[in-house]
Amino acid sequence: MALAAGQLGLGKNARALATIDDLMAILEPESRDDFSNHQLFDLAKGLRGRALLAYGCAADSRSDAHGVLPQFVPGRLLTQL
Repeated sequence: MALAAGQLGLGKNARALATIDDLMAILEPESRDDFSNHQLFDLAKGLRGRALLAYGCAADSRSDAHGVLPQFVPGRLLTQL
């Protein structure tokens, strides 16, 4: 995730998108029954939307955002103590 964020920051949008897609392919099956991986998967989906927008795919980014929005739970990404 940090690598993809760094790639986005350097303007390597296509590379960032590929990194995120690879990460999501790994996290998706793991996220089904592991809350920590589910958090990471949701974060990756959000980062993918940013990467799509940076890559010039605004319509795809908007479509992804509409798919993620109903799943948003305030505080989900906060560490539980």
